[in-house]
Amino acid sequence: MNQPAHETELFGGQSYFDAMLRDIEAAQREIRIEAYTFRFDHTGTAVLDALERAAARGVDVYMVVDGLGSPEMTVEQERAVAARGIRVLTYRRLTNVGIFDRVHGRLHRKLAVFDRSVLFIGGLNIADQYADKGPECFFDLAVRVRGPVAEKAAALTEAFYESARLSIPARWRLPRPRRAPRRAPDGSIPVEFVVRDNHRNRRAIERSYRAAIRGSRRTILLAHAYFLPSRAFINELLRAARRGVEIDLMVQGKAEHRLLQLAQVSVYHRLHAAGVRIHEYRKRLLHTKVAVVDSEWVTIGSSNLDLWSGMSNLEANVNLVDGPLASKIEELLCRCRKCDCERFEPGNVSMVGRWISYAANRLMRLVFVVTGGRRNLPG
Repeated sequence: MNQPAHETELFGGQSYFDAMLRDIEAAQREIRIEAYTFRFDHTGTAVLDALERAAARGVDVYMVVDGLGSPEMTVEQERAVAARGIRVLTYRRLTNVGIFDRVHGRLHRKLAVFDRSVLFIGGLNIADQYADKGPECFFDLAVRVRGPVAEKAAALTEAFYESARLSIPARWRLPRPRRAPRRAPDGSIPVEFVVRDNHRNRRAIERSYRAAIRGSRRTILLAHAYFLPSRAFINELLRAARRGVEIDLMVQGKAEHRLLQLAQVSVYHRLHAAGVRIHEYRKRLLHTKVAVVDSEWVTIGSSNLDLWSGMSNLEANVNLVDGPLASKIEELLCRCRKCDCERFEPGNVSMVGRWISYAANRLMRLVFVVTGGRRNLPG
C-alpha cells in the first residue's frame, strides 16, 4: 500500500519562527499550539499578535503551555491572552500540584498544527532564546511537515486540550511502532507521529529509537542536550557499535545542569570504550533532540534521551524515512562538530572524577525515583 505523501523542511532559530508566522497568517480554520516554555518577549509577542489577527478573521486558535516551563503565564496573563480571542490553558500550574509532582509529568511537547495539514515539531519553545536572540541562545532544530501526519497531531492536541480544560485524564490511542518505518516503493516519505504519555504510550518513543538502532547497518548520529537514557537504550547502542556501526553522539558541553552533566560522564566512558565518538558542543547551549540512522531514518521532536523525557514527561516526535532531510541534518551537525565541538576523551577525566560522575549518575536516578518519577502521573 502506498504511503501518503509528505513534504518536509528543516528549520532552526529565527527561520523557524518566520515560517510559523507565515503559516499563522495563512491559516483559515484552526491553529493548535503546545509549548513547554512561552515567554512574553519579542518572539512570544510576535506570535501572540499573529494569533490574535488569526482569531479576528475567524480562525479557531488553541494554545496550551506548561505551568513549570512558562512561569510568566500567570492567571492575569492568561486572561489577557484569552481576551485576544485565543483559547489558552496552563497545564498543571505549580500552585495546583504537590512539591514532588512539580518536576514530573510536565507538558514538554513543542508543536504547532495549522488547518490539520501542516505540523511544526521539534525542540524549539516560543521565546527569544530559541530565535538566536540574546547571549544565552540555544542551538536547536525543528521540522515542518505538510501531509496527513498533521491530522494525527491535531487529534492529539484536541483531546489533550479538552482533558486539560476539564481536568480529566485522556487516553488517546495511537499506533505503537514496533519497527522503524521503511522507504516506500513509490518514493513517498513514510512518517510516524509518536508520543510518550503516562498511559499506554509510556515507552513508545524509546521503542522507536531502539528499533531504528537495532536495524542500523552503517551509521548512527545522535544530537541531544541531555543524555541519561535507560540501560536498555545504552545496551542497544553498545550492540550496534560491536557489530561495526559508526556512532557519533553530540552532547551539551556547556554545563547547564551541573549534576546532570556529571551523571552523563559515567555513560560516556562505557560508550567510548565501545568505539562511540562523543562530541561536546561548546559554542552555545545545545537543545537539539534529533537522530539520524543510516543517512535515511530521522527522528526529531521534544524528547530528550534522559529519565524525565523517557519515563515522566509528555513528549512528541516524528519519525521519517527521508534521505534529503537526513543529509541536511548530517551536514549541519558535521559542520558543528568540526567547528564548535571538542571530542570527549576518558584520559582527560581523573579516577576521582570518574567516581564522582558514577556517584552523580546513581544520585540522579535515585532522585528521579524518590520524587515520584515512576508514578502513573497525569497525561
